[in-house]
Amino acid sequence: MTMDSPELNLNKLERCLRETAVRAGSVVMEYWTSGNPETEWKPDGTPVTTADLRADRLIRNLLSGAFPSIPVISEEETANHHNRHSSFFVVDPIDGTSGFRKGSLEFTVNIALVRKGRPVAGVVFAPAMKRMFLTSNGYRLVEVDNDRTRVLTGRRSAAAALRVTVSRSSVSSSRLNDYLAELNVVNIATMSSSFKFCLLAIGEADIYPRFGRTMEWDTAAGQAILQAAGGTVWQIDGRTPLTYGKENYENPSFVAVAAGVRAPGAH
Repeated sequence: MTMDSPELNLNKLERCLRETAVRAGSVVMEYWTSGNPETEWKPDGTPVTTADLRADRLIRNLLSGAFPSIPVISEEETANHHNRHSSFFVVDPIDGTSGFRKGSLEFTVNIALVRKGRPVAGVVFAPAMKRMFLTSNGYRLVEVDNDRTRVLTGRRSAAAALRVTVSRSSVSSSRLNDYLAELNVVNIATMSSSFKFCLLAIGEADIYPRFGRTMEWDTAAGQAILQAAGGTVWQIDGRTPLTYGKENYENPSFVAVAAGVRAPGAH
């Protein structure tokens, strides 16, 4: 299977990612607008809402209908979390569910295609902010606005001081604070979803370090977006690429960097 095979026609893939994200975002916004999503709690203590589950079913059905031979691994479909594949879609119907439940604008719909351990295409849609970032033809980044697309290019950081973005849940982490203490940091912005990768991609931040547990559905779409803008994602050593299709789909600590920014630890 190649990116240019009939099944993976790049125009079809781009259209599917875009339309699926829009439809899932509409479902999610029904619950966000009402401000009262029904919530259950997973064994790990994280919330899942009716909006997560409805959007998840929709996304899986649309992807499977368009590309029936490509498996779909979703955060909410736990029965498939033990399966391993060389090519697969990875889905987080709502990234930032905790913030979503509180009325935050930052939550995102994440969909990515992974091939041979690497996210090669993806979409990150923040429906409450009305911002969508999409890989186009697998090789460039566009922002979609009211059916118009604007090509984006990664901007190099000329300054030595780094603009950092971090997860709200890890801002008080001692490991994170020790890591940042070794850097020349000029600004720190907190955010609770994969939109952090988009900030790097559009040149509004330089580096995103993450310690602690994340899963591949939390990062794959964001990594695809960042890579399309010329950025990279490494394990926290700054030298080992962050890959996909790992056991249990769990990530190690990592650092994402914008185009032209050297990862701490890199040689």
